Amino acid sequence: MENTDILNEIMLNARQIPLDYQERTLDILKGMAFTKKILLNSPSKIKEQENNKTTD
Repeated sequence: MENTDILNEIMLNARQIPLDYQERTLDILKGMAFTKKILLNSPSKIKEQENNKTTD
């Protein structure tokens, strides 16, 4: 499943809920995207920090 498929499914289902809940859902999705970004970038950052500690 592609990201656009997931986004389209979320948008279709979000129309059926009240605006307050839509805003909360958007906040949750933003948090999930942020967490994914951190987790995907984290291993390279950890390796860099470990290398910096051993060279210091």
